[in-house]
Amino acid sequence: MKLVAEIFLWNLLVNLLLRFSNVISLLTLSTPKKAKKNLPKSEITRIVGYVDFVLNRSDFILKKTCLKRSLVLYHFLRRYDCDVGIHIGVRKGQAKIAGHSWLTLHGQVFADSEEQVGDFKPIYNYPN
Repeated sequence: MKLVAEIFLWNLLVNLLLRFSNVISLLTLSTPKKAKKNLPKSEITRIVGYVDFVLNRSDFILKKTCLKRSLVLYHFLRRYDCDVGIHIGVRKGQAKIAGHSWLTLHGQVFADSEEQVGDFKPIYNYPN
């Protein structure tokens, strides 16, 4: 239950910081200085489930977006020394440009579908 509360509080902080800061500063802040431990796959899956649980129950203030989800997951997975990276990409559609944010774990798309990510051209990767 403590982890769910921490995820909720971090989500609140991400929402606030996205209004007053830029993504690069937020990513620097989101990267823990000291990792706790390596996690087994079951724990990684549990963290993803908790993040989705918190974000799916958000109201209009904490509206779920791919960027917020990626930032929150990035922080908690990095905290446990997971080799996760965050990517922001764009896709040109017929009438407009669309953006998407996703994670990779050990260089593979993680907690997202390859099909959804495949059409996006990465414009920013962190860490580089």
